[in-house]
Amino acid sequence: HIWRWRTELAERYSECDAVAGLAQVPSVHHGLLAGFALHSSSGPKECLSSTIGWLDIEGNWTEAPELITDRLNSAAAQTQSQIIDPERLHRYLTLLAPLIRARLSITSGRRWLSPDPTPAARQVASRLSQLIGEAVRLRHHGSLLELERILAFVAGGHTAGEEMLIERVVEAPARELTSRLSRITSAQARCNGIEVRLTGLIVFGPDPSPLPG
Repeated sequence: HIWRWRTELAERYSECDAVAGLAQVPSVHHGLLAGFALHSSSGPKECLSSTIGWLDIEGNWTEAPELITDRLNSAAAQTQSQIIDPERLHRYLTLLAPLIRARLSITSGRRWLSPDPTPAARQVASRLSQLIGEAVRLRHHGSLLELERILAFVAGGHTAGEEMLIERVVEAPARELTSRLSRITSAQARCNGIEVRLTGLIVFGPDPSPLPG
């Protein structure tokens, strides 16, 4: 469901130029629509994962598809934007920072979750086994070696961040599944750390309106 939602949302705005930046739009809602991505610090151009979520004025964070879609559609329908209030933006960034640090800690931590495969890992391993069988039948030796390497990774123990990335590709199309997992395993081999990049921030709400704190 999450994968389909992200794909449909990307297709809806596929004709728009994607740019990183800041915006403020008038709205009855008070909050911040924030996007950020995790990159390998040894290869900053390689994006490991991306996230978009809604942060309200109380500091509550959600990635609920229905709410995110509503806020994106609302922002896209605006014909004019407001000058960003620096103080308002600073308050939101103060609330957002610990949420991003927590996500980064989960992703980069080396804590093993469990020696047993999770349901997501089992599903992915099953799909990879089918792809391996097809590669054997078609005698695609190069693909076979790569698929076996990926399967070995999926079948092993994982950090919290690796589990999160595996869960994101459970329902991905076969080509995207192998491509993303291949990048993950390559990054795992050479990554010495992970860095966070803000990809977009949209402030919602009438101006001015007091924030807590």
